[in-house]
Parts: sequence; structure tokens; C-alpha cells
Amino acid sequence: MTRIQIHHEPDGELLAEGPIGLFGITPFEGNYYISRGCLKTEGFRTNWIPGFCVYKFFYIWLDFLDRDGRRDRMLGWRYVLPNPVFFFIFLRVAVPQHATSISVHRLD
Repeated sequence: MTRIQIHHEPDGELLAEGPIGLFGITPFEGNYYISRGCLKTEGFRTNWIPGFCVYKFFYIWLDFLDRDGRRDRMLGWRYVLPNPVFFFIFLRVAVPQHATSISVHRLD
């Protein structure tokens, strides 16, 4: 089973680690949706800026606060009222797969 690690590149902090899949870290539409058990940081902070996707519905943006107190604005988001078809994104922290401040390492 393939596992991945997701790091915040500016400071190297481990954001998530786990298996790729429905119960771990789910790649979907160019993003990673991270289950609670795979999230390895407490740095994500809700900034209460809402967002809306036409078919996935409502989310809120998350800032990332690193160990030195620097804030990476809108690095992630969390669907708080998703389309039921996409149940696997509900309340998971999501980050873009190709963000400049994210690095992903495969652990095969």
C-alpha cells in the first residue's frame, strides 16, 4: 500500500502522513483530502472565509500557522456542507497537490 507524507515546505513541518485511499489521504481533482487520523499538525486555523463549489457545495478556508508563528493564508479548506455524493470530503482538511508551499513524498 502506497503511503505519502505532505510537508509544509517553508519550515518542513509534517502536515499529514498516511495511506492513499478512502480512509487515509484521498487524492481528488488535484487536491489531497486528509482524514483526521492522517493529519499530523495542529497548525491549520479556520479563518471563516466561506467558499462555494457548484457541485461540491460549501467550504471554509484554513490558514496554516507554522511553529514560528508565520501564517500561510488560505493554504487549505474544509467542506462543512458538502454534496452527499462526495461524502469522503466532509470535514477533511484539503490542500492542493501542487501548491508551492507543499511538498509530497511517496513512501513505497
